[in-house]
Amino acid sequence: MSDPAAAERLVVRALEAFGRLDAAFNNAGEGHMPTPLAGLALGDFDTALRVNVRSIFLMMKYQISAMLAVGGGAIVNMSSTLKRWPPDLAPARARAGRQAVATRWCLAAAGG
Repeated sequence: MSDPAAAERLVVRALEAFGRLDAAFNNAGEGHMPTPLAGLALGDFDTALRVNVRSIFLMMKYQISAMLAVGGGAIVNMSSTLKRWPPDLAPARARAGRQAVATRWCLAAAGG
């Protein structure tokens, strides 16, 4: 979803179907196989940015406009490159992600 026109069309279709947009869940995930930075192909880096950053930005750009028109809404963004990791490393990566989220929640609750 890195094409601005496609992102806008998706939001317009949601508005046509439901009359408003109150919530959105953007799920993007693309990455490269674990590789030292010096060996990372530029094309792999560009693909990860296009999918994980640009697509989320574009979707939010049009979602936010639609939500503000009706007084607000909620957007959840998720990204994972776990599919590219060897299966034996997946549980450890998932635990690390949960730990990072839990830490952020604790800091937010503590006002930090």
